Amino acid sequence: MTQKLFHFKPDVKDSTLLPEWARKGAILIWWMEKLGIVDMICKLLRFPRRHGLYHPIDFFWFAVLAFSAEEYRSFHAFFEACKPYRKLLAAAFGRKSFPDQSTACRFYRAVPLEVAIKVVEELILRTVTPFSEIWRKWCGIRDRLGEIWLVIDFDYQHLGIRLRALPKGEEFPPPIRMSDESARPGHTGHHRGELVQQHGKAMFRGSAQCLELLVEAGNPSMSEGISSVLEKIKALCERDDLDPGKMILVIDGEASSRRCLQLLAGSPVNFITRSDHYSLLDDPVLREKLNKGEWYKVRDSGSGPTRYAIDIGDLEVEVEDESGHSRKVAVRLVVSRFKPESIKPGPGRMLGDYQWEMFATKLRREAFGPEDVVRLYMGRASVENQYACNDRELYLDHLYCQRVGGQHLIQGIALAVWNLSILLGYRQEPPNGPLPRQLPDCAEPVRPQQPLFPPFSGSEESAEAAGEDIAARPDQKVAELPDQQPLKGSAAAQAKALEIDWSRRPRFQPGSFFVWDEECKALICKAGNKLKPMNLRYRKKNGNLYIRFVAPPDTCWNCPFLSRCSNSRSPTFRREVWVMAADQPSKAGKVLFSPTGHQRPLGFSHSVGPSRAGPWKMASSSLFPATYRRRFATLCRNTAIWIVIGNSDPPVPTADDIDRRRAHRRLTWKERLEKNALPGPVHVDISNPFLLSILS
Repeated sequence: MTQKLFHFKPDVKDSTLLPEWARKGAILIWWMEKLGIVDMICKLLRFPRRHGLYHPIDFFWFAVLAFSAEEYRSFHAFFEACKPYRKLLAAAFGRKSFPDQSTACRFYRAVPLEVAIKVVEELILRTVTPFSEIWRKWCGIRDRLGEIWLVIDFDYQHLGIRLRALPKGEEFPPPIRMSDESARPGHTGHHRGELVQQHGKAMFRGSAQCLELLVEAGNPSMSEGISSVLEKIKALCERDDLDPGKMILVIDGEASSRRCLQLLAGSPVNFITRSDHYSLLDDPVLREKLNKGEWYKVRDSGSGPTRYAIDIGDLEVEVEDESGHSRKVAVRLVVSRFKPESIKPGPGRMLGDYQWEMFATKLRREAFGPEDVVRLYMGRASVENQYACNDRELYLDHLYCQRVGGQHLIQGIALAVWNLSILLGYRQEPPNGPLPRQLPDCAEPVRPQQPLFPPFSGSEESAEAAGEDIAARPDQKVAELPDQQPLKGSAAAQAKALEIDWSRRPRFQPGSFFVWDEECKALICKAGNKLKPMNLRYRKKNGNLYIRFVAPPDTCWNCPFLSRCSNSRSPTFRREVWVMAADQPSKAGKVLFSPTGHQRPLGFSHSVGPSRAGPWKMASSSLFPATYRRRFATLCRNTAIWIVIGNSDPPVPTADDIDRRRAHRRLTWKERLEKNALPGPVHVDISNPFLLSILS
């Protein structure tokens, strides 16, 4: 590799300055060279030879620069901005020329998936900050015994692939869809089942650094993803001499299957996930315990429903160790309840007036109470914000390559840029001040004043098991038949639809896309299809009752008005229309919530009291990652970098070079690395002493 000499120069005024958008990427690449990442890329990123002059390290630098320049959303926009500076950017890294956009795209399409997985695993593991004592204290949590724990969140996100029409005809060859290799049909259901690509990411809750990346076509395997994350946690603990028993892996509710629980229970890493053992709530002994047990209030942020949690016992899971011997591990079960604002607002089970949720964990009761377990899981809301911030800043919701291997490699490079930006921002100014507070002592338990369940009978069935779509609220009743039997499902929806004064609904007047026909008493779309009223639902947002109309099956796929109706291209797509049952929206206090409101009031719509842990502070540990990234990006933009290329005579071509040109023989990876390297050293002048200190 070409030698780079760094010097301090406070005042740089020359035409060879790097542009502002390229300075962050240059500093990150130089820092990767210091960490040994560049040598690792040269050794691992190998696959069958290709024609051309460039080495894989050139395309690695291309992607690092593209993701460091946050103002360009695609490789095409980035390459257009690079055109005036291509020679300067190549010289900054000791190379003669910079690859074209088309050359980079062909390279990423040729990367095998197995090679990309190995490179990304090593790349992300090397860019995760070494967990020193001060870093663990700021990024971890403290339990009731004063011990520090690190929390890792793992979840899958799906990237939908838009399907465009392919040319058909006798004069055209058989059509081939390029996205068939990188995407597969997802889960069936409303607005699903289309071609999707799943991205699984494991992130530290405190530092927001990524530990694992999984890119799969179609529906992922949660058990394989959990197994991969557990292996990465084990490798990280061996590198930084950490105790895997002080790690908490928080996973979405899809990890409640038997295979996933076996993997989690057999690992030394602790976990929290949703459990689907809701049939236990039908046990009369457990119901009696929940009616008379001691519930603990879950501390929240002051918004949302008030939750209560209780321990209900242990669940024995049979696991196998490395030697093949089976053993039983006790998994702790925690139940939480709250009064929802609508019927079936989310995961869990609706029984009586409460929404019930169940969680499985291995955390000890003396360190984490039941309310702490629920609060740790509900902290995933901040992690979802980190995922959204990650996608927004790095544009990870974009399909960069039509092959899974290239997409995996590109996303891994983007997450390495994310990790190093947080690390260098932390090195610039470490946090100071008091450490995060310890969990408060257990509050006084609360016993239910009234029974949570009605008297149990053997023939009793829950609303969910009976298949009911709606249960009447205490203050609202559903229309009843003359024999006093409540209407259910489609019958209740049809009865509500007949009560509506459709003349007062401008959305469904003649000339609109959906029109109510008084003769046939049905909602008809532009294509003449009758939409069937399926059920009634309460909206959590405004508390109003809505009728759900669904188009007939096998009608929307071949509909001539599909492009005006929806963007979906799934063959199982069925258009749904939600109509408010009442003529006027319901009132909540002094504020009138409209179901079609698109404006948000300025400021807070309600007052939030102070937390039990003390006054709320802006300097929260969850805000540090974003602060560090912005601080490092600002530092790079305000730093002048001057590139000076040393003069040296080009190498004299040898007889082997002449014979290779005549025979049109491909260059080996070593020959390509030397062929595109600058003959002389590169001098880099930096106007900021801090950046010079971390690069020297």
